[in-house]
Amino acid sequence: MKRKGIFLDLIILGTISIIFNLLDIRVCPFFNLFNIPCPGCGLTRSVLSLLKFDIKSSLKYNFLGIIFFIGFIFYLIAHFFGKTNLFNNFLENKKIVIMISILLLIIVEIINLNNQLLY
Repeated sequence: MKRKGIFLDLIILGTISIIFNLLDIRVCPFFNLFNIPCPGCGLTRSVLSLLKFDIKSSLKYNFLGIIFFIGFIFYLIAHFFGKTNLFNNFLENKKIVIMISILLLIIVEIINLNNQLLY
């Protein structure tokens, strides 16, 4: 099953996220329930810092922002050249993707628990 509207979805989600960030509204249910940041906390601020070419601030907010941003750029380039099957082949190996994802989430959660910028 091929999704053709993924770029529109990402643009809509990104726009909503930026609007909430500008209004200083925190919609993270994990933070609102437990008062501690989740692995995704700081991603919007991280990507916004990247767009301003402020890599240092981006890393301080959440280093996953750089990983997602670079992955998105590579996906755009692959999509432009019709080579998205490289990404699809990688994603088909679910065990590796799940293991990498879990490892990254644990690392980021440990970092975020000690990140005063996210409280």
